[in-house]
Amino acid sequence: MHGLPAKTPTFQFYREEQCAQILDQQLDRYERTGEGPYVIITSVDERSFLECFTESRHDLLQKSCVSYDEQHSIILLEMESKVHASACHSFTGIIETWGYQAESIIMPTGSASFRGTTRTKRGDCSWMPAEIPSGRSPKWPTLAVEVQWSEPTSHLMDDIRFWLDDSEGDVKIMLTISISARYTITIQRWSLRYPQNKSKPLPFPTATVQITRGLNKTSQPRITGNITIPFEEVFLQPRRPTESDLILSRPVLERMASKIWTAQDQQ
Repeated sequence: MHGLPAKTPTFQFYREEQCAQILDQQLDRYERTGEGPYVIITSVDERSFLECFTESRHDLLQKSCVSYDEQHSIILLEMESKVHASACHSFTGIIETWGYQAESIIMPTGSASFRGTTRTKRGDCSWMPAEIPSGRSPKWPTLAVEVQWSEPTSHLMDDIRFWLDDSEGDVKIMLTISISARYTITIQRWSLRYPQNKSKPLPFPTATVQITRGLNKTSQPRITGNITIPFEEVFLQPRRPTESDLILSRPVLERMASKIWTAQDQQ
């Protein structure tokens, strides 16, 4: 399912309490082994999805539900690690600081789900402007971010296609933050392109930043590449004189990397 390994734990849905128990058991396994943050629940109709997951009384069950495949009646649960959470929180801080400096308002979409052509999904973090221009649907965020940690690249590519393809261009900025076990963090911006002799567009990185930790924790990390997030593409309006694009500068990247690597050291 969506680029996940065939050995991903899979269970048939019976009731909400059963799913909560499964998630508790799988979370214990994940914390002990660090293997496979995903759980697949099958045979979930749309009513059960709404009542037992998006509106669940179990907070962990609601937060862990990242995707619902309507066509196949399958739910994907993801158990969040410290490393994954640290990346999300650190990048959220960067966007919030940028937003505070602007006169315009950008809103985080939190745990909101977005419905595409074949499935419903929420991003690791996403944002949209408070003021939506006339003629533009408020259905999609303008900026979406996915964090890759202990998950297959094929699954990440599937998520990228969801945001870029299903939104039909409404998601203007699609970023990924990939974290390796060797203390390298790769941030990329993606777009869809048509490869030669292909009828279907595929995701391609259009900008890349790589941050690699030094030989010891006190040395400066090595940073290559650059990414700029244009103001107009996120806020959907021209910049005022006091507003600016977001440049992922070295100090900003170093602070983010430090928080992620601290979480990695605690694993």
